[in-house]
Amino acid sequence: MSDRRVIAFVGPSLPGLRRLRGVDLMPPARQGDVWRALEARPRAIALIDGVFEQVPSVWHHELVAALASGITVFGAASMGALRAAELYPLGMLGVGQVFRWYRDGRLTDDGAVALLHADAEHHYRPLTVPLVNVMHVAAQLKAPRLVQVARRLHYQQRTWPALWRAFGKDLEPWRRQHGEDLKALDARACLDAALALAQSGAPRPELTVPAFSSFVRRRRLLDVHGQRPETALTDEGTRTALLAAWAQSLGLSPDPGRVRALERQLTEVRDPSERLRYARLFALEEQVLAAPERMLPDGPSRLEGTAIGALRPRRR
Repeated sequence: MSDRRVIAFVGPSLPGLRRLRGVDLMPPARQGDVWRALEARPRAIALIDGVFEQVPSVWHHELVAALASGITVFGAASMGALRAAELYPLGMLGVGQVFRWYRDGRLTDDGAVALLHADAEHHYRPLTVPLVNVMHVAAQLKAPRLVQVARRLHYQQRTWPALWRAFGKDLEPWRRQHGEDLKALDARACLDAALALAQSGAPRPELTVPAFSSFVRRRRLLDVHGQRPETALTDEGTRTALLAAWAQSLGLSPDPGRVRALERQLTEVRDPSERLRYARLFALEEQVLAAPERMLPDGPSRLEGTAIGALRPRRR
């Protein structure tokens, strides 16, 4: 049931996790993945791990779109902590110590959560150690110099054996017995929070429509649906968008009743925030076409529209 469904993007923060009741586990997020997740209409999204460098990272716009659609978005441990620290003023919920370090300014470098890891076939097993895990172990050991040593190692070379060599003291036996994996702790707390929210039956927040640019809207269409071929309806759709944008620029607002009626008809649009946006576009277009003579000082009449429409050249 979608109102109790959680979609979680998890990888090297919890490499041993194969399944979790009530959660659809997805690989580390990349650009477009959250937009695609909105099509499933989950109650909550838990963003934990995400890709960077090789491919575009998950966009802030995607997370804002999820929040606008009444989906509670949690972030923790890695990419999720970064995005939550940036978007918590807009309603994204951060969980755990790594999030708090970024939110409070103790950490500012995105590289503090970076690490090398194996691929999906090997369950995203970590191959190096992120700085945040070193910071946590150093606090347990009361050895702040360990963090200084770790900062001098590139994340792709930062392993525990390399760290102990640079530190000058091998504390690996202690770490294996007592040391905690901070990313894993935060990731589990994030999943627990998302599941608790999804199973609580709490109502979804009110829908909104973000004021995204045309570029962002095009990017979303490409990421979710791919490049669509032009059809005979392309010009009609473009005309709708232009007329609605013109009406908005003049300060016009669509009739709420008509918007609700159009929303009920747009059943093929899965994301309710997008459904609301499209309903407003069609309602504004109808408003313009119902009284075109009011839109300009000497605006065209519908009689002129009938004559022009009859003369429109047809595409061959």
